[in-house]
Amino acid sequence: MYFDGYDDIAFSVPDDGMGVYRMFEIYLYHPQNKCFEKLKEPDFSRSGCSCLCDVTVEKDKKLLITGCRGGARWHQDVYRLGKNGTLE
Repeated sequence: MYFDGYDDIAFSVPDDGMGVYRMFEIYLYHPQNKCFEKLKEPDFSRSGCSCLCDVTVEKDKKLLITGCRGGARWHQDVYRLGKNGTLE
């Protein structure tokens, strides 16, 4: 996720509703201290989704893309990793 060449870890579970999408928790590897740290989630108040859902990564553009369903609509959020380690 930092696009630094190190493998990170992600865990997912079905959403709490009908299992339409998967909710993710992502842990980033930090080679300096050789441990994983949970990725700080973005401010979801400006997002279409209220979690990191159906996550895909576009390595070449350094983007994290999420998608979820709300009612009859699908929503998609696109994030970049900010300088302070948060998703923007």
